[in-house]
Amino acid sequence: MLLSSMLYGLLLSSLRHHCSAEDVFASSAHLRIVAEGERQMMHTLKEYVSFEQGRLSKITSLIADIDDVYNGSRFSNVEEYVGNPINAFHLIKRFSTLWRDIWQVASNFRHYE
Repeated sequence: MLLSSMLYGLLLSSLRHHCSAEDVFASSAHLRIVAEGERQMMHTLKEYVSFEQGRLSKITSLIADIDDVYNGSRFSNVEEYVGNPINAFHLIKRFSTLWRDIWQVASNFRHYE
């Protein structure tokens, strides 16, 4: 805080030699506008990052559901796995629902605004 006060004082003293009081006031007013704009941009950026983290978390969760099938011992032999009617049903169901959901969530980045 002390350093910023000293820098601000130094800035003001240097401006006094080169600028009129009106120029300093106008510059200060413009800097306040810039600072407010920066604050708003940071708020928007934080909202966007939060949105993206939620979206990626959902995708990670959906991928984990599929990954469980391939990492488990149930999928050691592909022929045997798809030869089982229940496994074949689950495979078709994953392609018709889970992958559609993953695609929708992954494509949802344009709907942030």
